[in-house]
Amino acid sequence: MSPPAVPAPSRLRPADLARVASVGLRTRRLRAALSALGIAIGVAAIVAVLGLSASAQAGLLVDLGQ
Repeated sequence: MSPPAVPAPSRLRPADLARVASVGLRTRRLRAALSALGIAIGVAAIVAVLGLSASAQAGLLVDLGQ
């Protein structure tokens, strides 16, 4: 016997995807705002850490006289 035919997964068209996303953003405003805030805090933390390490490296090179 052959295995049962499995239908191909359906995909959303870009217009349907945009509609679903906009409904999700409008109905869950607090969740969307908190997600955006978390992303902003994460990006700011990465920038701060990279800035501190570059500053510390520059200070160390000045102290070493290079």
